[in-house]
Amino acid sequence: MRQKFYIHIGMGKTGTSSIQTFFDVNRDAFKRRGVYYPITSRVNHAHLICNNDFERISLKKQIFNWKKLIREGKKSSCEKVVISCEMLAHLPEQSDIFQIAELFAGEDVTIVCYIRRIDTLLQSQYVQGLKRGAYLYTPDEYVSLLKGRRMLTLDWWAEAFGDENVILKPFEKSALKGDLVEDFLDCLGEKLHPEYERIKSSNISPKGETLAAMIEVTRMVKAGLLDPDEGKYLNRSLQEMSHLFSWSKKRIQLFSREQILSSYRAYEPKYKEFARRFLGRRDGVLFQEPLVLKDASSEEDLQLDREALLRLLLGAQLSHRKALRSMPRRLPRYYFEKVMEKCLSFVGGEFKARPLEKD
Repeated sequence: MRQKFYIHIGMGKTGTSSIQTFFDVNRDAFKRRGVYYPITSRVNHAHLICNNDFERISLKKQIFNWKKLIREGKKSSCEKVVISCEMLAHLPEQSDIFQIAELFAGEDVTIVCYIRRIDTLLQSQYVQGLKRGAYLYTPDEYVSLLKGRRMLTLDWWAEAFGDENVILKPFEKSALKGDLVEDFLDCLGEKLHPEYERIKSSNISPKGETLAAMIEVTRMVKAGLLDPDEGKYLNRSLQEMSHLFSWSKKRIQLFSREQILSSYRAYEPKYKEFARRFLGRRDGVLFQEPLVLKDASSEEDLQLDREALLRLLLGAQLSHRKALRSMPRRLPRYYFEKVMEKCLSFVGGEFKARPLEKD
């Protein structure tokens, strides 16, 4: 029996959390059926092998992580080994991917990548970074950033591992075989088994007033009222408590039709190349579903009245300890009070600190 490695590289915002959670929860059941999901470098269900938005991992450490993953996978004696990290689809240097390929020399490796079209990806990806405190760009700045950044690196992976070892899946409902988990299992030559437990991923995106508050925090940073670390931290606190405001019916569209179309045109040549190269589609059509174009919300829709903003900012106090623990560097327990005093002085509110409990 020759062992086979499946490297799931993402891309981000294509249900990676659902897939990773499913494999993590059912790790023992999969192992009994000859599919192994390693524990090396695993953080929140995923394999954090490379750089993410919070932690800079040196190339030496990345290589060390890969070697441990390979050793653990081979030691398992399972027929199939699954490694999943959505950051792999966005590695900035092609040389990094060739170094990974060298580590797998002589192994049977398949690269699995889901690609989501930019019109449905743009806002989802932007909000993901905003809620994680990864950056504090305005929507206009974000569109400009994407145009100067290589987001699709599947061709690099193909050059390193071979076109024949790449599985490309367009991320749209009509292209999936069943639901997303069933479709991913199909890539592995597996089926959904009654023994497997299904758990819904808890990757909640902020909506309505919470998202508007995050945009307002970003504006405070741009105006110099908060420093970037404070803004990122406060947005993480808002995200942690966003489930409390799931009743909100306010719908916000951050990107205009023109921004979506210009972004799509920038990516269209790669979509056509990938459709022909990996799916054998001579017409170059990667996605079957029509473009989703919406008018951007007005500036008035993005504005929160003073009471709503105060309610959200003070509500963030309920979750600030979790946000503190997830920041890239250790911060003092009084950090939240410091940020709130600055923030509320801007919106005209008064902050009264709640007694701090032990973590």
